[in-house]
Amino acid sequence: MVNKIFSFLIVLTCAGCAAMPSHGPASNAIVTGAVAQGGKVSDGSAQGSALSYVVVNVNSDILSKIRTVVPSAFSGTLNDRNPTPFGLILGPGDVISLTIFESAPGGLFTPSQVAGARPGNFVELPPQTIDREGKINVPYAGEIMVSGRTPRMVENEVQQLLQRRAIEPRVVLTVREQRSAQASVLGEVNAPTRFSLNPQGDRVLDALARAGGPKYPAYETIIALQRAGRKAQIGLAELVRQPANNILLRPGDTVFVSREQRHFVALGASGQNGVFFFDSERVTLAYAMGKAGGLLDERAEPGAVFIYRVEPRQNLERYGMDLPPEGKVIPTVYAINLRDPSGFFLAQNIELQHHDVIFVGNTTTVDLAKTLQFIRLGINSVRDGVELGQSF
Repeated sequence: MVNKIFSFLIVLTCAGCAAMPSHGPASNAIVTGAVAQGGKVSDGSAQGSALSYVVVNVNSDILSKIRTVVPSAFSGTLNDRNPTPFGLILGPGDVISLTIFESAPGGLFTPSQVAGARPGNFVELPPQTIDREGKINVPYAGEIMVSGRTPRMVENEVQQLLQRRAIEPRVVLTVREQRSAQASVLGEVNAPTRFSLNPQGDRVLDALARAGGPKYPAYETIIALQRAGRKAQIGLAELVRQPANNILLRPGDTVFVSREQRHFVALGASGQNGVFFFDSERVTLAYAMGKAGGLLDERAEPGAVFIYRVEPRQNLERYGMDLPPEGKVIPTVYAINLRDPSGFFLAQNIELQHHDVIFVGNTTTVDLAKTLQFIRLGINSVRDGVELGQSF
């Protein structure tokens, strides 16, 4: 009778091995559950999964493609098709002044009786603020539209209008204060500011310097630029690495600087489980595993190290994989085999990204030990029950 009970218990235990306590999915379940693996479509065993994903087995060829820098869409998002400086263009709110010279005294602006009281035959008109309509008023010339024009264009028009009244007039326009071509820098900077743009061109990093620089390290700093209803953002470290994204600012631009502490999560048979913040610009898988306490000698399967990440479709297309037909982003699992001695070289060159999850699977002997312990517990329970029954 006891033998029959033991046999039944063993069968029941083996049938329920999948329900044993565990820290996560089994290694073979991760691989077989993918809709695509290494460029080959699997047998569709993941059709019932809540979320379809692909598995990429990392090797030297895949690593070279992972490390290929994909240019940021920062400048493209802002439709920055004209990379030249905007130049000095007048606009509403600018404060300007006009100086009018005549070739001889006794003209419209330099009467003969006061000509010797000062050097030169000229008069400086009081500063004017360009009105909302973009106009100024010049004596004897009337209202003049100046908004959207350069100082030289305005000088030439005023000279033409005064040609018949003044003696060979020459006009010089001076911009006292430029308010129409300004940009702002806000957020996590040392000195938030609003400043007038240099007609020769101010770039994003120039604006950051004007604001006293960021408060936090470059790898924690995010630059967001708002322009004409559009918005784009980029990490400061990435902006420095890709000079093409250090674009020229335009009037009305707003640069907002924020802090984002990048992190990764370590789970499974690693020394420590939890959330770990990046402490440098570049964090490799090897560095991250060391920070998380390495692999547990008594539990970890070195051949089952995985990185969970959501990848843009264009990145995965470089691997030559058969991908799901839909989705701009695809859940991806990178598999690294650290039983292969060269696997540690791969781990030294795979850079982690924000929100990555590192999962280290258990070795099969751990699951077997759990099963045997469960069987032993069941056997002991039955034996105790039998002995208790025989005592009555």
